[in-house]
Amino acid sequence: MLVALVLLAAASPVREVKALYLELQFERCLERAAQLGAGELDEPSRGALALYRGLCRYGLGDLGAAVSDFDEAMRRSPELEAPAGTSPKVLVELDAARARARARAPEPLLPAPVAEAPPAAVPAPPVVAKTEPRLRPLVWSLAAAAAVTAGVSAFLGTQAQANAEAGNRAEFTYDADRLIARAHGLETATNVGWGLAALFAAGALLVWIFDR
Repeated sequence: MLVALVLLAAASPVREVKALYLELQFERCLERAAQLGAGELDEPSRGALALYRGLCRYGLGDLGAAVSDFDEAMRRSPELEAPAGTSPKVLVELDAARARARARAPEPLLPAPVAEAPPAAVPAPPVVAKTEPRLRPLVWSLAAAAAVTAGVSAFLGTQAQANAEAGNRAEFTYDADRLIARAHGLETATNVGWGLAALFAAGALLVWIFDR
């Protein structure tokens, strides 16, 4: 897999950048690389320039920028190799950048599938709008009135029975008459309440039947 980078550098305008890198003059190497990068270079030369720029930045400890340069170098020239004596850690980064470049390579275009004729459209059945009951709120109102009236009637019936029992136990005629009269009044109200509750319930039932 080795490609002689020396031959590439000898015929390339980036050979000075390579020489500065080999002399460990990393900062001057980056300055010269910036100058060359602004000029006219072919694709292999730009790949080699990115490689040595990344090597210099790695030497200065700027690992993030170095990895970015390695990615650019492998994207432009995946066959590039670092010079002999390069640190194994750097070689690992270069191999990773080469793998990323190959993974990003465009896949060959496949012939477009032949479009099949769509199946004939089947007409949908007509949608019948469902009519919502209009009197349903009245049904709930009548049912609620029936329930409340029945509850009140049950309470009044209990009070009527309690007053009647108290009148029967009273020692004085005046107290007995008063309690029994009250019991009769409560009993009458109870009967009226139960009648109203039945009327409300019947009304709710009839409205619900006719509104279906």
